[in-house]
Amino acid sequence: MSKIEETTEITNFSYTGKYQEFTVEEDGYYKIECWGASAGQKSQFLYICGRGAYTKGIIHLNKDEKLYIYVGGQGHYGNDTTAGGYNGGGKILQPYYNDSNNSSGGGATDVRIVDGESDDFTSLLSRIMVAGGGGGGCHPNYGGHAGTIKATTGSGLIAATQTTGNKLGLGKSSTRVGRWRRILWWRLKFKWISSFWRIILYIRSRRMQFNFRRFNRR
Repeated sequence: MSKIEETTEITNFSYTGKYQEFTVEEDGYYKIECWGASAGQKSQFLYICGRGAYTKGIIHLNKDEKLYIYVGGQGHYGNDTTAGGYNGGGKILQPYYNDSNNSSGGGATDVRIVDGESDDFTSLLSRIMVAGGGGGGCHPNYGGHAGTIKATTGSGLIAATQTTGNKLGLGKSSTRVGRWRRILWWRLKFKWISSFWRIILYIRSRRMQFNFRRFNRR
């Protein structure tokens, strides 16, 4: 956070797991920038996690005004019902069985003029800037990236909007497992079908061979 045109002094706020207070030292216009947190990630599956949004703006503030900064927490990964990142990250409700490559959503980073818990309704309504958190995923499906009016759509997933999944900055938790199990089932089914057709083709080829031999014998 910095006052524009007259100074290059910048105040940075890092993740702490709770809100932080900023007191305006003098009247003026201030530039504010926010970065939303990414979803949980594992080093070998970086593509799974959705990235947080970036937003910026300029606002006039008066001396002694207070702003409350909520820096979003990164999501987590695991094979249990892992909570989402601080400040609205979506939780994993139904992880894929015995798969640690599930990712919960990242938390939003926002600026408010009323303090309170991160999910306090009155405090949420006082937000003046929000950078959404990235969407969680489940290998091999990846989470969507936050940003604009509607987040980017992840693989096999539905993107959040201003009024869905969930509205007012409350991250929506997953309600079903990733599609890995379904994909695995289709792969098994495909292998079974492939084997079935191999048997048919083999039988047909044997018949063709038999017919050919019988034809030669005549």
